[in-house]
Amino acid sequence: MTFDLGTGDRDAWRAVNATLSAPPPSPVRRPWWRRHLRWLLLALVVDLLVGSLLWRWLRDEQSTPERAVQQLAELADGGDWAALRASLCAPDKARYTVDDIARSGRAAVLLLRGVDGFEVSRVVPVPDARLGPVGLPTRRVEGRVVAALGPGSPAHVTVVKEPTAWKVCLSAGGYGLQSLGVDVPPRQDLLSR
Repeated sequence: MTFDLGTGDRDAWRAVNATLSAPPPSPVRRPWWRRHLRWLLLALVVDLLVGSLLWRWLRDEQSTPERAVQQLAELADGGDWAALRASLCAPDKARYTVDDIARSGRAAVLLLRGVDGFEVSRVVPVPDARLGPVGLPTRRVEGRVVAALGPGSPAHVTVVKEPTAWKVCLSAGGYGLQSLGVDVPPRQDLLSR
């Protein structure tokens, strides 16, 4: 028994057979950046966040060594000893209580006959302070304490850059006030070379 398929049916069967026996079409290969676009965007977002945080930490316009010392003088003049303690570096906060700072601060302000501020003459880079395993950028701020009555007095103080802001750091040494006869040398064990 034979079947006679007309020419139209044979052509249709050939088309079906060719379609079924043909290899599947290969997927379109996208460029590398399209294949990894999700990861590239994630890396870009992380880079922007980390970069902006580092930039803010390194270039904080609100917090400067000069401003840290001037703020300390303003707080001492106002008698806000708790805020003054908060503006000190971490080792000083651990070392001194608010009462310690209030007793010595009141005595110093009385001896100076009031404090009207601090005039900065220069800021000198010094070796980084080592607080634990971390080296923090350190500066020596030199200038004059402006007294409410009478002449001011030459002074200098060491400030360190903590992650949040520049902070006055008495623990690092390197501070002095001529009219009170105070001149504490920098602590070499805290300063790296």
